[in-house]
Amino acid sequence: MKAEFDALQQQSTWTLVPPPSGKPVLGCKWTYKINLLPNGQLDRYKAQLVSLGYDQKFCKNYNEIFSLVAKMPTIRLLLTLSLNRDWPVYQLDIANAFLDGDLPDDIYMCQPPGFTDQNQPQAVCKLHKSLYGLKQAPRQWFQKLTSFLQQLGFGFSRFDPSLLIFHQNGVHIYILIYVDDFLVTGNDEAAIRRLLTQLQKQFALKQLGNISLFLGIQVPHTKQSFFLSQEHYATKILNDAGYKDCKAAPTPVTRVTKLKTPNLQLHPDPSLYRRIAGSLQYISITRPDIAFATNRVCQHMQSPTEQDFKELKRLLRYIKGTLSYGLPITTGSLELRSYSDADWASNTTDQKSVSGFCTFIGPQPHLLDGQKASNRCQIIHRSRVPVSLCCRIRRNMAQKTCSRTQSHATIADHHTLRQHLGHGHSQKSSVSCKNEAYRDRLPLHPSANHLRQHQTRAHLLQRPNSGYSH
Repeated sequence: MKAEFDALQQQSTWTLVPPPSGKPVLGCKWTYKINLLPNGQLDRYKAQLVSLGYDQKFCKNYNEIFSLVAKMPTIRLLLTLSLNRDWPVYQLDIANAFLDGDLPDDIYMCQPPGFTDQNQPQAVCKLHKSLYGLKQAPRQWFQKLTSFLQQLGFGFSRFDPSLLIFHQNGVHIYILIYVDDFLVTGNDEAAIRRLLTQLQKQFALKQLGNISLFLGIQVPHTKQSFFLSQEHYATKILNDAGYKDCKAAPTPVTRVTKLKTPNLQLHPDPSLYRRIAGSLQYISITRPDIAFATNRVCQHMQSPTEQDFKELKRLLRYIKGTLSYGLPITTGSLELRSYSDADWASNTTDQKSVSGFCTFIGPQPHLLDGQKASNRCQIIHRSRVPVSLCCRIRRNMAQKTCSRTQSHATIADHHTLRQHLGHGHSQKSSVSCKNEAYRDRLPLHPSANHLRQHQTRAHLLQRPNSGYSH
């Protein structure tokens, strides 16, 4: 706490002033965090002063608050690009990043607990820098950082502004930003070192070396591959849910889905259900094999039943038996392939159909998306013809640009793929809309043997081999 307080003082985060009349004064508190190393061992204990921003009032002490973070497909794309071009990937961190953001609003805060000035006990802190907990803090930090990078010649990616790109005189450098965590890669290591030196002069930069643990995702690597894994996080979820020693299940969902009747008993602890299901959503980033099952259990957050919780337990038991699974990124062809499909009235409650697509770059999946028919759609299709039409729409989304569709973000991601794989075009692309093609990739209710076959054929999952470094 003392080290954090001293750092705040050195950066002139606030000045002590008499309490202003007619101005709200925010509270603050200390929060504590345990930082872990990539192998799960203790790194350090960290204390952080946080402003109670939930007391802020719109147009009084904040206005705009939206801030961007990198999309997970962009992260996978950047790793794929760097691996195939044999570029290094460096990981950076900014200490107390939000303190670098300048505040355009007058904000007052109580003095930090345990550090009240004995000479001015009634004074309050007039903030000059952003502080963790303020609603506008992420936005102010992002603007400060990107403004500095633009002065160095970087420009925003057209479809993911959290990726900044430098292209000059044959030098190509990419910086990916997720709040205060960065990835940097490029074709000129000397230029990258000069960039890091300039960042070091402006911010409290920590150079963490080659990528190893990013956003809680372990990234062991070899010369030819990365392996994205969340084994430690999955183990924590099992421990917190009380399923550390549960019996492993061979598949994430049951082979036969039973009809859900309206009179099923509600689960006595819906908050536990929501907490576990929400955690599994982040796990599915590196586990495409549980994406469908996770999506299904998350459809019952409001009033989960005992049957819903039984399905959630099944998913936890499957994760127990596949803790070491993850998502490989390998060198090889950069061929772009998309598969799309839609089922027919698969939901046993409302007979809604589910459509989806999966885009591969080489052997590994890059974009995965599934969507249940909207609740606004009151029509239950009586045949597969409208479902096939939905499949064709998904195929067109992968082939064309249509900025007026509701799926603009997904299409933008597709163009980001094309832009960064070949500066405007990919090597090759193919789209399949045959039912068997998509089912071969992402079966909904597979048997254990069927699931293992698809994991091998589609390269969705792979246990890390020896030779990986962290």
